[in-house]
Amino acid sequence: MAPCRTMVLLCLVLFLAASSSSYVAAARIGATVEMKNRKSLGFKDSLISGYLPKDIFPWVCWSLWTARNKLIFEDRKISPEESVSKAIWNAREWNSAQSVTSPPPEPPHKTLNIPDQDVLTLGFSDAAWKKETNTAAYGCIFVNKEGHIIHQESCVERHVSSPLTAEALALRWTINKALSRGYNSICFNTDRRSLLVAISSKPPPAELFGIIQDIDFLSFNFAAVSFKFIERRFNSPADHLAKAALSTFSSTP
Repeated sequence: MAPCRTMVLLCLVLFLAASSSSYVAAARIGATVEMKNRKSLGFKDSLISGYLPKDIFPWVCWSLWTARNKLIFEDRKISPEESVSKAIWNAREWNSAQSVTSPPPEPPHKTLNIPDQDVLTLGFSDAAWKKETNTAAYGCIFVNKEGHIIHQESCVERHVSSPLTAEALALRWTINKALSRGYNSICFNTDRRSLLVAISSKPPPAELFGIIQDIDFLSFNFAAVSFKFIERRFNSPADHLAKAALSTFSSTP
């Protein structure tokens, strides 16, 4: 069995083991799953026949993650078979969408609770990433409504897998900094279009889904918050902070 399918099965076994009626749940999952061509296959048969999408694993993870959040935050229990069916459906829907050629979407300005008043603070974040060591540095700058810098900071983190992941982590870190400093009405600015697209996607890319979930939950702690794309030249101070931090870290023996 391919490693990916082994991981899927392991994930499902662990999930079912956590259920108080795992044997019943396992039997239910053995029930048929409706396919696009109206043909029904058992879940076990689907795994053996390879009918499941080849990239099913991240969607199983996403389904388990959302089920966990619904249980914690909404006290709503999602059954194992419902989670599995949703993972299969999402994976097929995603694969179908990729086969259709369409122009890349413009990143919307994601807004949670559109402010009724002038934004009191602007937050700018950026990241620098070094491929050879999978190391990233983050820079953040906060500006008040008069245009004065009220705080700036940088940090370095290891084991970051890609530039986009680094940008997402930089934004999450900046949001945490804003909350710790008591800013409650803020607009976060980034020069990474693909990050705003990922934030607005439902579900977000598998690579980022945990980080984006954190960003969503953290955002609801503000009285007013928005996310906006800006040109790189307007984000140069945060960029310089990140690059300087990465350079200093890389040159340290």
